[in-house]
Amino acid sequence: MSDQRNYQFPYQPYDIQIKLMNQLYDSFENGYISIVESPTGTGKSLSIICSLAKWMEDYKLNQLQKYTEEIDERKRQNQMNEKNDDWLATQLKQMTNNNEINDLNLKLEKLTKHIGYSKELKKRRTKIQQRKMNQQSIQVKRNSNDVDDDLDLEDLIIQFDEDVNLNDDDDEKNSDYFLPKIYYCSRTHSQLSQFINEFKKTRYYQHNPNSLMLIPLSSRVNYCINQQVNHFNNLNMINEKCNDLQQQKSKQKQKCQYKNQQKILEFGQEILAHVNDIEEIVTVAKQRQACPYYSARIAIPESEIVVMPYNILLHRSTRENFNIQLKDSIVIVDEAHNLLETISNVHSIQIYSRQLSSLLKYLSLYMTKYLNRFNSLNLKYLKQLIFVIRKLYQYLLEAKTNTCLQPLDLTIKLNIENINIHELLQFIERSRIASKLHMFSHQKSANDKNPSKIMKSTGTLEFLKKFSNNQTSDGNDKPKQIEESNDADDEFLQINTIHLIKDFLSSLINYNVDAKILIQIDNDNHSSYKYLLLSPSSHFKDILQECRSVILCGGTMKPFNDYINQLFRPLNINDNRTKFFSCNHVIDDDKLIAIGCTYGPNNIRLNYSFQNRNSTEIVKETGHLLVDIVKNIPKGIVIFFPSYDYQEFLLKRWSDEGIMKLFEQNQKRIFREPKKNSQVQLILNNYSKFIKSSTKNSAILFSVIGGKMSEGINFSDDLGRGIIVIGLPYANRNSIELMEKINHLNRIASNAGNEYYENLCMRAVNQSIGRAIRHQNDYATIILIDERYGKLSVNSKLSDWIRTRFRQPSNHSEVRLLIQKFFQNKQVKND
Repeated sequence: MSDQRNYQFPYQPYDIQIKLMNQLYDSFENGYISIVESPTGTGKSLSIICSLAKWMEDYKLNQLQKYTEEIDERKRQNQMNEKNDDWLATQLKQMTNNNEINDLNLKLEKLTKHIGYSKELKKRRTKIQQRKMNQQSIQVKRNSNDVDDDLDLEDLIIQFDEDVNLNDDDDEKNSDYFLPKIYYCSRTHSQLSQFINEFKKTRYYQHNPNSLMLIPLSSRVNYCINQQVNHFNNLNMINEKCNDLQQQKSKQKQKCQYKNQQKILEFGQEILAHVNDIEEIVTVAKQRQACPYYSARIAIPESEIVVMPYNILLHRSTRENFNIQLKDSIVIVDEAHNLLETISNVHSIQIYSRQLSSLLKYLSLYMTKYLNRFNSLNLKYLKQLIFVIRKLYQYLLEAKTNTCLQPLDLTIKLNIENINIHELLQFIERSRIASKLHMFSHQKSANDKNPSKIMKSTGTLEFLKKFSNNQTSDGNDKPKQIEESNDADDEFLQINTIHLIKDFLSSLINYNVDAKILIQIDNDNHSSYKYLLLSPSSHFKDILQECRSVILCGGTMKPFNDYINQLFRPLNINDNRTKFFSCNHVIDDDKLIAIGCTYGPNNIRLNYSFQNRNSTEIVKETGHLLVDIVKNIPKGIVIFFPSYDYQEFLLKRWSDEGIMKLFEQNQKRIFREPKKNSQVQLILNNYSKFIKSSTKNSAILFSVIGGKMSEGINFSDDLGRGIIVIGLPYANRNSIELMEKINHLNRIASNAGNEYYENLCMRAVNQSIGRAIRHQNDYATIILIDERYGKLSVNSKLSDWIRTRFRQPSNHSEVRLLIQKFFQNKQVKND
């Protein structure tokens, strides 16, 4: 049956692509949870698109046929029952059948209406594209003073009542929610845009009259077009300001000009009629003067494919905010090699003592300023919030050493177990205290420049002063000014810290989750609490249990045991429901050679364990080895270090030893991975431009495993003829965080934590290596410098397509000969 499916692949598919599409289709159809490994360059994205689109198309046709046949069958049964002499039994059977017929007719009508809606939107597409907009986009001058100059008491005073719900997003809930929906998520917006652009290449977009309706979701940071809001460049501030504009009660103050319900509804239909990425939607939204954020959200119910970043899927409150319904749907997590770490990071929360101090200061001033204007309920919650934050801050100041506690133990130590945290969290959310405090601190900062009166001190301020005066520095008696921050920092801290506190308290009282609170004490007053999620399964539970099918796919998913131990086993997922698929690369065997370097040019054994890596002997040997290797590799060479610190250490030592000059003497231009994300594209462009400007140009790009250039970067063709990895990037096993994680996994399954530690390292290596081979005709050499890689390759720690091409020469001369021969053969073929 699977061999007869026509997936309408836009090109002649490889055999492994057909197998991958069959695996995905069967998973959708039978409700499997599948882990799929398909190396970069094997057409994974198009395979996913064609299989999910084919399945969705078949599903709708099958459901139409099924409902029609079942209705006809019930009608036939009614006719047969009329011949029955037992009148009472006949009536009962006919009533039951008629009820079932009515239910089936409703389902049939709903699906028929949905398909008709899709066809109608497709017809409108041409008309919509031809619409000319005469209205010019309104340019709002970015001036932060405009935001707060006209603040009145309605802006600043908490308007919160226990029986009032200020959330106005409930109008987006829609009873006509189309299921099963397909949710596709990936790590970055660029990867989501790539998926959407690949979708446009297929028949399902270009020639299908039913036109699968796809929408991309994102946060207000990417979707907000109101310059009065998006100039903050901070998610929490943007969210708060957006909600404030929607809830303005003063006649003098207008709501957001872009949240016009009619325009949003029309633009939501336009989003469904087209297939556009986030940037394209924002561009059109500015022309339509309609909010793209709410337009995309209002289009979710009728959509069939929803494209979104990880955090929307993995965070329950964010899912609920977007009204994402998982039941009976399909979830595809692409680039899932880092899913386990991503879940932990999304739910990891760190709060510093300086943030608590700043928040205490402004909360106290705020309460004092408007004490007589709060009702008793608001005052109660405000005092409780100050009390909890003060307890958190005081505990950090009094703690002497780093420690790790159970959340319940910390709650008891803080003496806050008698406070109803759930009510306090509701107060923080519904009172919009974060926004109020931000505006108050902004106003106070302006007033402080021209003070007209002195605000009386409070117990909290006296508490902060007392601890400040009790601290000393350098053994002197002078008071140390702790936790002081400037006004610019304060503005940022309050609005973010309130949200951090809310998330921290919410996690703190969730005792059903395997987690620890790491208390880190720092003499420089950067002490902190860090919430460590030990079991990602607790936050992936809804997805695995409610969805029809879940697909975890990536280029480097092996070994699969980590996903079994951390996701499936804790949730008792039936083995019959889990499927695993791994395919080799599409390149020929002669397109890649992976070489393990055990010895350097001077026959010094290379082992980058923590004890050896900084030795003068290893440092010099590594430098001379690289100089000798890169001589024989043309064009682009990317060298990965295990960490930023080790990269800095080696490059400095090589510079002192004159080794860096040897690279230049070999006509290799040097580029380095930048520290700022904003400079990554510039460095890549310069690196690419230099290599492509002449056939003789060659360059080295120094990068870090797990850094800015180890994922999502395309080093295809001449940009990555050589990929060199120095050492194994093992994390610090003695860190409290990693030790807690390893011990937790070892309790789940024997040796699971130790395996996780190694797999964490090797997935990062495999992902970095995969940057080079990007298509069938590409070729490169992979050089792994560390004697330990030989042992790992035997145990399949390297990706299969690399391990099968792995060689470990006995000396450096053989390494050199292998590289020379490899590129000589490629040069002959090219000529």
